[in-house]
Amino acid sequence: MQRLPIAQAAERLGISKTAMRRRVERRTVDAIKGDDGQWLVAVPDDATPGDTRAEVPRGTPSDTPAVEVFTVHLAFLQAQLVEKDRQIRELHVMLQSAQRLIPATVPDAPHAPERAGDDESPLQTARVAPEGAQREPEASWRARLRRWMGWG
Repeated sequence: MQRLPIAQAAERLGISKTAMRRRVERRTVDAIKGDDGQWLVAVPDDATPGDTRAEVPRGTPSDTPAVEVFTVHLAFLQAQLVEKDRQIRELHVMLQSAQRLIPATVPDAPHAPERAGDDESPLQTARVAPEGAQREPEASWRARLRRWMGWG
C-alpha cells in the first residue's frame, strides 16, 4: 500500500481529482494530512485505472490508536456499570432487610374509635385524684400512653 497525493491517487484509480477530494472529505478513503498540508491517500499496490472497487480500502479500526483508547475506555466503563448494578442490588437487599426490622409506628389509616370515648387522649380523660388519694405512678401512665399511641 502506497501513500500518494490526491492527484496521483486519482490518476492511478482512473477517477477525477474532485472525486478523490470528495472521498477524502467524506472519509471513505484512508487519507492523512502530511507535514506540508497535502493529503496523502493510501492506494493498494495492485490498483489499476478503472478498478471496479467502489472505494479505496481504508485502514481497519484497530489500526488507529484513538479507537484502541476508546475500546479500552469502553471496557472500563462497562465493568464499572456492572459493579454499580451489583452495588445497587446489594443496597436494595439491605434496605428491604432494614424495613422488615422497623416496626410500623405510623398507622396507615386514621384511627377509628370502636366505642364512644375511645378517641380521646389519656391527657383529655385524666381525672383529678381526690384529695388524699395517691397519684398513679408515672411509669404506668407512660405505659398506657405508649399502648394508646401504638408504640408498644
